[in-house]
Amino acid sequence: MSHPTDIGPLDAHPGPAAGLTLDWDLLACNEQWRAIFTGLRTGENLLEWLFASPHARQFPEWRRTARHMLLWYVDAQLQHGGDGRALARLRPLATTNRAVRSLLGDTDADEVEVVFSEGAPLEVPDPETGAVTIYRFDPIALIESEPVPYYAIQGSVCEA
Repeated sequence: MSHPTDIGPLDAHPGPAAGLTLDWDLLACNEQWRAIFTGLRTGENLLEWLFASPHARQFPEWRRTARHMLLWYVDAQLQHGGDGRALARLRPLATTNRAVRSLLGDTDADEVEVVFSEGAPLEVPDPETGAVTIYRFDPIALIESEPVPYYAIQGSVCEA
């Protein structure tokens, strides 16, 4: 993307795609992304949505999804000098700190390797039929651009 809020390249991607700030605030996304991350609006935070939105619980494997997103978030913060604001903003949720520790505690080294090398799988049920589509989101790429650097995230349907 030439600009973090330019949706043209996102619409050109055949699957879900989005641009997120270093702290995972949504800059822009295509319709497929919007359909998966229901209710997440431009300017809102993906990690907060994951823990606070009832729509996030639509994922059949929510716990695994949450674990993979936390891994990505923490890794990206460490690699790119983020300040962890999204994680800190989760504190008002009564069980978040315990939930975060529990989720990360469930992760083993093999799972971490798969998530970082192959991307994270995400099971998404069709709201009408209940049929599940599995998307794999590629590891995050940081784009150094003006006015802000951002992550480009793209998903594709996994073959069964």
